[in-house]
Order: sequence, then structure tokens, then C-alpha cells
Amino acid sequence: MGVVVEAGETRVCNAGYTGFFKYMRLIGQLGIDFAILPIAYNFTMDPDDALHALEFIASKRALPVHYNTFSQIRRTPRITWPESKRWACGANSSNQVKA
Repeated sequence: MGVVVEAGETRVCNAGYTGFFKYMRLIGQLGIDFAILPIAYNFTMDPDDALHALEFIASKRALPVHYNTFSQIRRTPRITWPESKRWACGANSSNQVKA
């Protein structure tokens, strides 16, 4: 289950341990400034799903979370995004974000 938190004029969407779903577009209509999205593969969305979620939520920035915390979700995912600067962890010169 996810949550949207508003502080002043800033809205943050924490997707929690969720998968991608089409109604994320409704969340995007709230004007999300920052999205926290899981990319663990198991139990949550994978990196590709997180990119779709980021597109639907339309946040200005995002942070990939919920990976490499225990053996079932130990991964070194690479997320490619044309506007990789949206990922808060930064990007290298090839527009890939290492999470």
C-alpha cells in the first residue's frame, strides 16, 4: 500500500511495497513532486514497471527503493530513462542509473 504525503506545496508519493497498476495515473493528477518506487522484482514492481509507474505518476524526481535488503531481492538493477536526471540517485554519462 502506498501513500501520498503533502508538506506545504510539495507532494511525495511513496508507493511502498506495491506493483504497477493502471490507476497510478490518478495519483499523477495530484501533481506529485517526488516518487519513491520499489524496484525489487520479487514482491514489488521491477525496474521496468517502476519506469511505467514514474511515467503514470509524472513526478519531477524519483528514488528507487526496496532492493538488496535480503537474498530474494538481491539485485544490481540498471534503470535506463531518457530523463535519468529525474532519478534522485543520479546518472552516469550513458543515461543509466545504477540503483
